[in-house]
Amino acid sequence: MDRIRRSDIPEFYCPIDVAINKHTELAEKHTLQWVKKFGLIPKGGKEYQGLRSVKAAWYVGYTNPDASADDLYLMSDWTMWVFTYDDVCDSSDLGNNPNELSAMNNQLMDVLNGAEVTQQDNNFVQALQDIRQRLIQKTSKEWVERFVHDVDQQLQGYIWEATNRLENITPDLSTYVKLRPYPLVIYPCLDLTWISKDIPTNAKFLRHIYVQNMAVMASNYVGWTNDILGVNRELDEGNPHNIVLVLQQEYNLSFQDAVQQAVQMCNAEMKAFLNLESHLPSFGEAEDASLKDYINGLRSWMGGHFVWYSQTRSYNV
Repeated sequence: MDRIRRSDIPEFYCPIDVAINKHTELAEKHTLQWVKKFGLIPKGGKEYQGLRSVKAAWYVGYTNPDASADDLYLMSDWTMWVFTYDDVCDSSDLGNNPNELSAMNNQLMDVLNGAEVTQQDNNFVQALQDIRQRLIQKTSKEWVERFVHDVDQQLQGYIWEATNRLENITPDLSTYVKLRPYPLVIYPCLDLTWISKDIPTNAKFLRHIYVQNMAVMASNYVGWTNDILGVNRELDEGNPHNIVLVLQQEYNLSFQDAVQQAVQMCNAEMKAFLNLESHLPSFGEAEDASLKDYINGLRSWMGGHFVWYSQTRSYNV
């Protein structure tokens, strides 16, 4: 079986300074209590210890270094919800059964759209309702609607992956590049970042082609570094959703050559991102301040995710 060591991976280009949020340790304690409260995973078991080692709070702490404590708690809880739901899907028949997964996802979307939740609903439904209620208290209706929309697309991405696993399909490169960000949950996470930074949903710069494509480039960089550093895990699980494995199939490459090409793609996205950043136009004094926060948010995601993933024992190569 193909395997790779960290020392075999070419150097990533990431000239971004990374900081850690000062509330990160508090967020970790909060989120572990939140997981316990909603019974998402048994305390003390192997799965619980595995989630602790993932360090969800550090994930959001590195990618949101300036967020308030309350915002970081929400981000950390959401991230832990995603990790636990993803693990349940991967370790059960759900992850290979698009029909059952679709039925479960419909329940989750009903909750995000305001359906009543009872004690008979499963733990993931109840925990997601808590996320929704806190979002409603924190931000505008427009941002809540955008978050719900992006979670809907995230869950659609899970169906795409489940269908591929069921039918033993390794996606072609074009499809993979376009669809991979959705099950990686990048866009809902970015929504929480913009909410914490008070980015207006109607800001003019959000409609500019440079800014929109910089968000895509940042998402690609996050997703592909995630894939490269986690390729051994995907190989162990027989999971075809990895840029290295997609490139290997697409161009009939050796495993090492596919890793090298994937790193080159990551580095090209970073360089293109920085080039567009240097050519951003002005949108007026008020909007430029928000634009700076927005771009810094994307930079923090690119650099912070890379540092987090490199340091997380459970996932790295």
